[in-house]
Amino acid sequence: MSLEEKLNGARSQSGPTGELLKEMKSKHESRLWFEFQELLERLVFEHRDFDASELIAQVFAELQTNLDPFVLLHLVDEVMDRQGLPPKDRLATFEKMKSGFQKHEQAKIFFNLLDAKAKLLAGDVDEFLASLKAAETSLSCIRSIPKILFAYLHGLKAEHLWSKKKYNEFFPAVMQQMAYTDPSHLSKDRVLQLAERAVVSALVSNELLSFGDLIANETLSQLQNHPDKNYLWKLALIFDAGNIKDLQAFLAQHQEQLKKGPLANHLDKIQRNVRVVALFDSIFLSPKNFSQQDFTFQEIANITGVQKNEIEPLIIYILSIELMDGYLDEIAEIFHIRSLKPRTLDKTRIAQLKEKFVAWNVNVAKTAEFVQQC
Repeated sequence: MSLEEKLNGARSQSGPTGELLKEMKSKHESRLWFEFQELLERLVFEHRDFDASELIAQVFAELQTNLDPFVLLHLVDEVMDRQGLPPKDRLATFEKMKSGFQKHEQAKIFFNLLDAKAKLLAGDVDEFLASLKAAETSLSCIRSIPKILFAYLHGLKAEHLWSKKKYNEFFPAVMQQMAYTDPSHLSKDRVLQLAERAVVSALVSNELLSFGDLIANETLSQLQNHPDKNYLWKLALIFDAGNIKDLQAFLAQHQEQLKKGPLANHLDKIQRNVRVVALFDSIFLSPKNFSQQDFTFQEIANITGVQKNEIEPLIIYILSIELMDGYLDEIAEIFHIRSLKPRTLDKTRIAQLKEKFVAWNVNVAKTAEFVQQC
């Protein structure tokens, strides 16, 4: 029995079920994936009396003739996410779909990833990690791999790390996920959620103090025009610039929003990290010769906006995360700096670095001329 016959007599808001199925087929053939996903979700919602997993599996089966398995599997998973389908029903749905892909080795890997997700949702972390590792091993043995498989793999890693609040590890995972993901395959809400999580994890990370890649990402820039989320984008720009004055003005302006949002428990850490970025940039742009990169406690206090008695803990933190290499002279109240950790530079900082190299080249030429004269 076809799906249309099975739902015979049922009607949707836009007309008979047959018309909805016809429209879904058209969107699928035209590769309009997000529109297809919306129609699939509407079909499931408007026929709530039917088993959702059975319904999705049959839609899948009837479109198998010209199927892009990876994209459609991904969209089906998105629909089940939004419908809140339990892990058991997810597994049942994917089991019914597997029969059509016995000859597709790559599709089998995708099913393994989907199985891993169901285990993650069920709270079985050990089984999830084992399934994820098996899928990752299988991927390493294939030469030509569709991007969507990598997107899904990194997405599962990111979801797990976010749930464990491992922000340092979460950020590279979600950036990898977005690098491999076509935004047209995701709902607007999902894209916004990924962007928000990426920015939040970057802001509270102990390791990430450069937002060049973050700010340049087109997916993340969607926060910029969102009425409720654009404050995160503004904060990321302030953080990247290490602008203490702008930070204080921002905190005062968005105080209530920050208290209610995902950064509520991390404001002290963010303020500290912005001060670290301010100091880092000041050292990077300092006209001093690199061998003479000594900063007094008073200079650091002026740059970071903290009291002199707070300088030592700040420097100890900087040394502990290996952002800089150097040592403290507590008696003379001087921070001696040997080197800085490499950092992603934007165009402005690259231009500033170029000026430093030009100045260095002039000094080298003068030294060479002096040696020749001697």
